[in-house]
Amino acid sequence: MIAIEAILLTILLMLLMIAGYTDCKSSIIANRLLVACSLIAIPIDILYYFLWGRPYLPAFFLNLVLLTAISVVFYCYHLWAAGDSKLLFVVGLLIPGRFYVFGRMGLASGFAIVVFTFSSAFIFVIFESVWLILKNRIKLKLSLPSMDWWRILASYVAMVAATTIFNLLLHFLPGNILTSNPLLVTAIDFLAVLTLIQLRDKISTKWLIVISASLWSLLVAMWFANVVDLGGAISPQSWLVVLAMILCRWVAERFNYQTIPTVEVRAGQILSAATVIGFTTSRVKGLPSGMTEDLRSRITEDEAESVRRWATSAQGKESIIIVRKIPFAVFIGIGTLCFFVFEVAML
Repeated sequence: MIAIEAILLTILLMLLMIAGYTDCKSSIIANRLLVACSLIAIPIDILYYFLWGRPYLPAFFLNLVLLTAISVVFYCYHLWAAGDSKLLFVVGLLIPGRFYVFGRMGLASGFAIVVFTFSSAFIFVIFESVWLILKNRIKLKLSLPSMDWWRILASYVAMVAATTIFNLLLHFLPGNILTSNPLLVTAIDFLAVLTLIQLRDKISTKWLIVISASLWSLLVAMWFANVVDLGGAISPQSWLVVLAMILCRWVAERFNYQTIPTVEVRAGQILSAATVIGFTTSRVKGLPSGMTEDLRSRITEDEAESVRRWATSAQGKESIIIVRKIPFAVFIGIGTLCFFVFEVAML
């Protein structure tokens, strides 16, 4: 059994190193790499769980489903690219089931990989931003008065209330799988809050305030009716989960700008909104039009070729500004390594 686990972990380490390198170099995680690792992992997993690891199969299956769900949701909500989602899925395939129950983090311990991934990415964004400020002597311009603080507060409080009610409903499910696995509940909360954040963007500030007041009124009414303990509603967990998910989204959408020669524009890059606006008066066909500055605006090879042709036109420029994609493959690797270290430390 140990030999099989060693093979899986060796493949996992090689995958993380290669994927991290290619993601940093070209912002691409090759499909052939992911497919090759998957084709190797699947028969080894079948052998492993059929001969030795049958007791660990439930933990393996639960964590693989959980990581897959997170991968799909993060991709659908444009938090990272398809390659990052597929990488996390293959990571789940390559982690031996015994390691999910090796320490004391619970049956859904694989969720810790996501937590460590975004924690390291958050630290990276902060330090890189400070470094760029010091290096380029950029002056910080805080526009706090222009922020819609009522909207921010209303959405935050509404999501905490919605998460609390959602957790109360989860406890009515049969069995004790949720009550005995707080990490699984946290993972479900993360996915729920992320969905609420997406819905929040489609709701006006006025309705957010109404919804927030209604949800908390419902919780207070349930408390007076002795249906729930209001102390659970104001526990730190719900507030921290919502805050953590908001920070995760901020990390995924936080980009630093970079000026590059126009002739070096390549497929997969994301152009700044200001750059795209400069294309509106050009007669060059096929120029990019996306201005969201997130993964939805990654340009195709045809669009990259149009930008390079634009550089030689009358309105063209020698350099343009792109936004830098966070190399999540690196942080998935860090998160996975931290997961193993943490599991061993909790023995």
